[in-house]
Amino acid sequence: MKKTTALFLALLLLVCPLFAACARLPYPYEKLKAGRTPPPLDRSLIRSVRIWGTFPLTDKEIDELIRLYNGSVVKNNYGGTTPDFSYEIFFTDGSILSLSENCVNVSAIYMDENGTYAPNPTDAVEYPAIAGEALFAYLRDLAPVVRARAETAADLSK
Repeated sequence: MKKTTALFLALLLLVCPLFAACARLPYPYEKLKAGRTPPPLDRSLIRSVRIWGTFPLTDKEIDELIRLYNGSVVKNNYGGTTPDFSYEIFFTDGSILSLSENCVNVSAIYMDENGTYAPNPTDAVEYPAIAGEALFAYLRDLAPVVRARAETAADLSK
């Protein structure tokens, strides 16, 4: 009995760090499943967030985006629209998660460090949607604010 317990504990100690490492993988390596919350964004893995790849968000804006994203759920995405906003989350490993408007949801598109679309990260859905009214409203309303701030800063630097 003692050998079995010791063996189990040793195995547990070996396996737990592997699960912890997997939990910190950036998004291109994660699978999204409809009806579940997406794997949480980890601030320590994010290098920057920009709208249309150009206009940077502040740390406070990034923290709010992460909070709202982590409280959302994944859903299947069928069809789409021309987005009014597109946020790129640049991870420290060079990969990118793009969050774009799709009707009243946010499409999640994954790219590697070269900007090449990553393989389909979901089960049978090309681009999953992140369903969260608060997230959608935040991203929609923040886009013109960040763009105006960046344009004002550019005008002041002339």
